Amino acid sequence: MGEAIGLLSVTTLALRLFGFQRTQAALTRADRTPRAVPGERRLAAPKIAAIVAAAGRYSIGRPKCLPQALVLQRLLRRQGLPAELRIGVRPQEENIEAHAWVECDGVVFDVAGGGYRGFVPFEQEIISGPRGAS
Repeated sequence: MGEAIGLLSVTTLALRLFGFQRTQAALTRADRTPRAVPGERRLAAPKIAAIVAAAGRYSIGRPKCLPQALVLQRLLRRQGLPAELRIGVRPQEENIEAHAWVECDGVVFDVAGGGYRGFVPFEQEIISGPRGAS
């Protein structure tokens, strides 16, 4: 859990200093090569999501949904699991709300606990890597 808390702190700060695109690109670049983990030692996606959710509860400043989703995506991908960041919106009376979550093998992980239902996700993943990367 210590790694997740550290990543949440760094990701939250990076989002404030550098914005979403640069932060996600940096996290994606860091995970180009998944860590080689034997199958029996590989953490299952639900366990990783639970660790990130707990880290969010114990982190200074209680990170919002976006940094938590970015950290979860990074940790899942580092285990070699397919993780897609989703960002959705829903209209309110005077503004629009947004929420971030991760999908992995068709399963939704909403580690921030904000409830993804009712949010309409953008149709494609928001930046899958640095521009020009395949």
